[in-house]
Amino acid sequence: MNAELLTTTITQYQVAKNAALNDYRKIQFIEDEEVRSIIFSETQVQLPEVCKGALYEGLFEDYYERIVERTSREPWRCLDSNDVELNNVFEQYGVGEGMCAEG
Repeated sequence: MNAELLTTTITQYQVAKNAALNDYRKIQFIEDEEVRSIIFSETQVQLPEVCKGALYEGLFEDYYERIVERTSREPWRCLDSNDVELNNVFEQYGVGEGMCAEG
């Protein structure tokens, strides 16, 4: 018997958001003109001007696209978050059935 891995659309979104935010925190300083000027002064590498938020948006789109692609093939099955009743998930978790059954 092959195990099926379940996820939800909101989970895909949250994973992409967290991954993008993690990367963004590492590179957000290149949005600042003074930082780009210092980098150029020390390395002769001219970084392009970046609009505030564009870095994060680009990172999020890339991560989200990859996550959706990876979770769209077996053994994954993605459930629309709007179709998942939260109370049912908690009940299933409590008794180890349905989505929460051990394999």
